[in-house]
Order: sequence, then structure tokens, then C-alpha cells
Amino acid sequence: MFNEFITTTESLYKEKEPFAWAFIINRKIPSSGKPGDKAIIKRDGTLIGWIGGGCTRGIVLKEAQAAINDGKPRLVKIAPDQIEEQKAVYVYIEPVLPLPHLVILGKSHLAMALAKLGKAMDYQVSVVAPHADKVSFPTADQIIDSRELQAEHIQPNSCIIVSTQGEGDEVALEQAIQAKPIYLAFVASMRKANAIFTGLRQRGITFDQLKGIKTPAGLDIKAKLPEEVAVSI
Repeated sequence: MFNEFITTTESLYKEKEPFAWAFIINRKIPSSGKPGDKAIIKRDGTLIGWIGGGCTRGIVLKEAQAAINDGKPRLVKIAPDQIEEQKAVYVYIEPVLPLPHLVILGKSHLAMALAKLGKAMDYQVSVVAPHADKVSFPTADQIIDSRELQAEHIQPNSCIIVSTQGEGDEVALEQAIQAKPIYLAFVASMRKANAIFTGLRQRGITFDQLKGIKTPAGLDIKAKLPEEVAVSI
């Protein structure tokens, strides 16, 4: 079982799939799970390993999903009566989340700065833009010389930054929205963004979809240079 735990961990991490570890660290009543028992819980609820049955399994699955979603570990006490400490089983749950996959649409100077900074942070970096090349993006892991963002370019941990800055903004942003990334930012002023959003509404994009876009992109640190804007994002 230990070998399966290790190989499954390696496989999921390599595939950049988020998951959680669950370890029984103590028990104070007879139960089917004992200290040292462990399991891997995938985002879809699949459990690999053993942490007991009955209510223990159900609670661990629920808490593991919450840990994956918020990225925070937790110590869970499971007992017939949550007030009775002497009857509890304690389970430690640790989310394991892959580093972000940074997808940059556009080949602007800001896009170049983002790619460089993203790689310095050990993110996987993909650039999607016509005529993009290794000269402009020497550190990028993947360069797609195209205006088309395809499904195969997106991973479960993908964050998309639209930095087209005047070159096909509306089309690029629509493709980014349809890709449903975990984070989406649009590099533009509010005035420009509102104009683009109006066009997207006419193309069938809903208000709820537009609400999920971070624009202006990044924190307000009074950034001016491309490198400064990249840091703010």
C-alpha cells in the first residue's frame, strides 16, 4: 500500500492534478482506521488508500475537497459526539497543489516580462500569440504561434493573462473566458475593458462570466514599466 501511495502521489503531481493527503494521527476509540493509515483524495472525490469507513470516510472526503479548494491544511476531529474528546479519531489533511501554469495571450513587452518572471518563480509558462518566438520569449516552456487558444493548451492549474494590448483583444479574451481557467486577468484600463466587455456581451458572453475577470490586471502598486506591472500581476 505504501508503494501505491508514493507512485500515485508522483503520478498526480506529474500530471499537475490537485489532490490531498489524509493521515490518521490518533484514535481514542476502536475503529477500522488506525494511526498511520493514509489515503490520497483526488479532486473528483476518488479515494486511494485507507482511512476507515462509515462516517470517517465521508467527513474526510468532504474536508479534503475543502482543503483542495482553499489550499489550507486542517486537523479534523471525528467523533460520535463532537463534544467528547475521549472518543475522537484525528485526521490530518494536507492539500497538494501544483504550481500555476501561466498562459500568456499576446506578445507585448508586458507579456515578455510576465513570461520571464513566471519562469523565475518556477511556473510552467506558455505563450499564445502569432509570430511569437524564442527570441522574444527565451524562457517560455511552450510557444504557440497562433491566435487560437485550444483546449489542449489548458491544464487544471492554468492561469490566463490576456496581454494582447490592441491586437485582437476581444477574440483573445473570449477564448480565455471559454477556457474556464482558475484565474483570468485582462491587461487594460477600465475604460478600454468596458468597451471590450460591451462587445463580448453582444457575442453572447454573460455578465457572470465577465465578473470573473480581473481588470485592471494586478495589484495597484502604481506600476508603470512592464516589469513593474508583471510584478503587480
